Amino acid sequence: MLIMQIFSTFNSAMSANKKKTVLFLPAWYPDVNNNMLGIFVKRHALAIKETYEVSVLYVCGVKHLDGLLKFSGDTEEIKTFTVYYKKPKTKNRISYAYEGLLYVLATFYGYYRYLKINKRPDVFHVHVLTRTAILPFLISFVGKTPYYITEHWSRYLPQDGRYKGALRKWFTRLVVRRSSGMSTVSLAMKKALQQHHLDVPNFPIISNVVDDLFYQASLKDRKRFFNFLHVSCFDDQSKNISGILNVFSALEELGCQFSLTMVGDGIDFQMAKAFIRSKKIKNIVLTGALAGERLVHEYEKADMLVMFSHFENQPCVILEAKACGLPVLATHVGGIPELVNEKYGVLVEVGNEDQLAMEVRNILNGKYHFNPTAIREYAIANYSRDTVAEQFKSFYEAGGAV
Repeated sequence: MLIMQIFSTFNSAMSANKKKTVLFLPAWYPDVNNNMLGIFVKRHALAIKETYEVSVLYVCGVKHLDGLLKFSGDTEEIKTFTVYYKKPKTKNRISYAYEGLLYVLATFYGYYRYLKINKRPDVFHVHVLTRTAILPFLISFVGKTPYYITEHWSRYLPQDGRYKGALRKWFTRLVVRRSSGMSTVSLAMKKALQQHHLDVPNFPIISNVVDDLFYQASLKDRKRFFNFLHVSCFDDQSKNISGILNVFSALEELGCQFSLTMVGDGIDFQMAKAFIRSKKIKNIVLTGALAGERLVHEYEKADMLVMFSHFENQPCVILEAKACGLPVLATHVGGIPELVNEKYGVLVEVGNEDQLAMEVRNILNGKYHFNPTAIREYAIANYSRDTVAEQFKSFYEAGGAV
């Protein structure tokens, strides 16, 4: 009898210590074509890795593919299962519907391959609605595996306005209501989702995560601010690259002494390059896309991050800048005011180039003073892996999953 009690106690302890499994289903995730796409999702996965057994099932459309579907697995950092499907070459209603069916087929095929080498997950975690939720939504009718949602997409914000379509909105509401909880990274996004009738009782705000590498950047006590840094995907529609170029090129013509380093790549990178060449601007440098220590080095050299976005949710580059002790000059839009106040930077109105130019000159003239140590300490307290991991643990528990 005593031996059976000891064995039972041992089994209970082993069961209690065994990590629960979480399967991420992201719409965006780093892959061989773009290692920065959805990097914030990967950082969330890495944040909870110590507490949960995390895997990722990512479905991605590509135009050039031998065959209809291709499956691949990767165990580096996070166990990742990727299914590529062949995207249609044309864009119309028929091809859009066809691609949707391909996506669903690829998702279920990927989940079938996942189950061949893994047990059924304890939790599904959807990142970016809506089609990513089809699998766990349908499974919820026949099984007990709960699913949670984290929304990152700025399309719900009024400044963006890409959340359209009666069918999409109807299905998204169904998906959200059946979930065990939804989170997002900013209060602005939460309010925008609620205005679209996307609301649940379990609805926390859980920040993006800053990689530990940025907290290791050297701090410098900035008495004056001359070196500006911009980091983005170079999409003028959202990041207003042209507005930044207009302001800083005009300031150079006025004889202002500064440097602006612009890091990134994207659809409007060549436009920026052509603008600088045509204006013969000397004080603006384009580096292309950078990551890791090379990106951290640019933050270390800079005195202030500058963003002039038309719309934003919670830009990871602002979190990275704060982790490096860097103040921020940005627009008063989306989730940015939750990140930037008088202690951490300066805000200007969206699209107001005159105001941006005035504040840049104020900064150059020494109007503002910031404490880099205090900026970093705030980042550590709010954007570190440990902080976010605890928030996700509470999120799952509040939904009754673990």
